[in-house]
Amino acid sequence: MTSRVAGSFVGRWRARWRAWVRFCAETERPTSMALVRIGVGLVLACDFALVWSHGVGDVLWGPSTSGAFGLADTVPGAVPVHTLFGASLTTSRAVHAVAFGSALCLSLGIFSRTSALVAFAASSQLAAILPQSDRGIDTMLRMVLLLLAASGAGQSLSIDAWRRHRTWRPDVRVLAWPRRFLVLQVLWMYFSAGLHKSQLAWWPAGDFTALYVVLLDPHFSRADFSSWLHSVYPLTQLGTASTMLFEVGAP
Repeated sequence: MTSRVAGSFVGRWRARWRAWVRFCAETERPTSMALVRIGVGLVLACDFALVWSHGVGDVLWGPSTSGAFGLADTVPGAVPVHTLFGASLTTSRAVHAVAFGSALCLSLGIFSRTSALVAFAASSQLAAILPQSDRGIDTMLRMVLLLLAASGAGQSLSIDAWRRHRTWRPDVRVLAWPRRFLVLQVLWMYFSAGLHKSQLAWWPAGDFTALYVVLLDPHFSRADFSSWLHSVYPLTQLGTASTMLFEVGAP
């Protein structure tokens, strides 16, 4: 009796494991992840280019001895790139350049997997140099970079695809699990964002006033809406309620 129960238990877990393996081995066309690759690469490249064009790269990521914001260079071993190459403006500029170059290569599909990993490493180093400059979206994008490196995103709409197959959209199949994991990540991001909106202004008890308040705050608003926003107050309430419904209802 005991042996039959044990055998049944093991058999069920073997069946579940095989089903999981089959699920992870399912394939699809690479177009969806290729579009994600292009979009993420362009967003990162533009972000790093804007930092450069505004001339704030040295202030953000330079060593404290140059008058930069960060103090990470004063903590031994806090920033691996400082340990390897020294804390200097040359080092920070090189990391910034590598971050931009790898993001651009990722978007173009040049050595896609390697470019994704290099962009991840460079972005991580910039975050280590000045953690205060690292936003939530930067962390999310680094997670996507790892998924892109694990996926077949470079096998379509890329220079890699053209080099291998002489066509931009070859008839190939790639693993589907990275895209599914990315969808799960996006769902969790919005759901958790909704759960973390704990201020009453986001909820019925606060009359859904959050967007109205935010749009009148000069710290967040890019324009002055104070002269007319009160006339569309119900629309801001609708926008707040819709935001919460979208985020909390994401799953």
